[in-house]
Amino acid sequence: MTFEFPRTRNVDPLTKSEKLKLHGGMYRGEYLFLSVDRGPHCGPDWYYVKVRNQMRSRKYPSHPDGYLFLRSRVFSSSDAKWFQYDIASSTCCMDSPDVYYKGTPYRRLKSLPALLFQPRADTEEAQLMRMASEATEARELLFNAILKNPGDADTVADLMAEVLGGKRDTRIVERSGHRILRYLPHINTATATALTGAILAASERPSQPQLPVAA
Repeated sequence: MTFEFPRTRNVDPLTKSEKLKLHGGMYRGEYLFLSVDRGPHCGPDWYYVKVRNQMRSRKYPSHPDGYLFLRSRVFSSSDAKWFQYDIASSTCCMDSPDVYYKGTPYRRLKSLPALLFQPRADTEEAQLMRMASEATEARELLFNAILKNPGDADTVADLMAEVLGGKRDTRIVERSGHRILRYLPHINTATATALTGAILAASERPSQPQLPVAA
């Protein structure tokens, strides 16, 4: 792998042979932590996942070791087109936040470098990874809420900028979708959860469609 993840004292990424031994299934599926590299400006995102299926038989010349089909709190329904880990290349194919050239938010299927970890549940490393995965999940749910309520994007972008301590430069024309994508990796769990709740609450009140402006 060419990228670096925050290293823990006692937990190393799963090796290829360990990945091939993982069990999948509704009841036997093993729980793991998935760390996905989204680039130098975002850092790694963490997901707490379950192996839905171990596809050893689905082998192609470019994917000789098969796939792990995964499930998480975010990617668990038909909303997620794919959430699969290629064992041979150590990459994860998943729907990721993105924007169209006109600034409209959407999800795009991407194949990203990723590592798998399986620390013991009672270790400090497992607790830290779980906290990191909760933050990632909160940001994913926030983006989902924005996709379902695109009319709130301008207000959400302004609120995110205010939380992060930045002021919008009115001299620069930047669409709200691009701003949201730039701010999203830096939003913490509490802020993402609060913004998601505000968006959903506003969408349920047709007479008050706008999000409250932060004080």
